[in-house]
Amino acid sequence: MPKTINAAKLRRLKACDPQVELFVKLFGESNVAVTPELCAQHSSVFDWDWIAMHTLTAQALAEFIRDTAPALAEYDRSAQTLPEYERVAAQAWATLFIKKAP
Repeated sequence: MPKTINAAKLRRLKACDPQVELFVKLFGESNVAVTPELCAQHSSVFDWDWIAMHTLTAQALAEFIRDTAPALAEYDRSAQTLPEYERVAAQAWATLFIKKAP
């Protein structure tokens, strides 16, 4: 069974209203199957660092931080790379959420 996320879960996690509203605009209130491809497609829309901190286990969050560190370091050097960091973060979160979320 695929791992899913929905607006109700984001509200329970106390996601900010604008992020929940964006989720509802894109997906409605239904469960959405998490895939790296879907998350990368919406990488510039959501706050992947916040989502990772609130949905991943401690071990998976450590992996997320490790997996995104090179892209974050590049972003710190040049704001031109923000879309690349967002894409990497989105895919890393999705992969870890699928494998390790409770």
